[in-house]
Amino acid sequence: MATYFILGGTKMLGQLSRNCKTDFWRNALVTAGTDVANVASTAIDCSGYDRIRVLLFVGATAVENGTVKFFLSDNTASTGTFTAITGATIGTHTHGDSGETGKIYEIDAKLNPGRNYVVVNYQRETQNTAFLGGIYELYNGKKVPITKAANIKESAVI
Repeated sequence: MATYFILGGTKMLGQLSRNCKTDFWRNALVTAGTDVANVASTAIDCSGYDRIRVLLFVGATAVENGTVKFFLSDNTASTGTFTAITGATIGTHTHGDSGETGKIYEIDAKLNPGRNYVVVNYQRETQNTAFLGGIYELYNGKKVPITKAANIKESAVI
């Protein structure tokens, strides 16, 4: 999954790939609809890493003027009260005139020291929106500049 790190050579790419962990935080279709309240993933154990990159894939049924919130929260334990990570949010986003099918929301955030558990949160506030799924990637290091791909609708990098 680390193929987006293009830093000049396969040796560096290989080093980054070995230092990353990638998995699904949502591995099933979320059919078109709205959510009454925030929907949270299970806690992701980020021990041993200092950054997380999370992607949420918007499906083909995103409806014009539908709104979606997407953010990360953390805690010192896998249960209990999770607190929003400052800046690791894509606030209420309204889909445009086209319905914006097949888009991606991305959050790339530095993890707070000692808060090793992260939960991915979303809420489809109005209109029908479907999600195809979501993945996360844990890695170490400084913020790696990446070029925003055309299909990434909203990106928050902190």
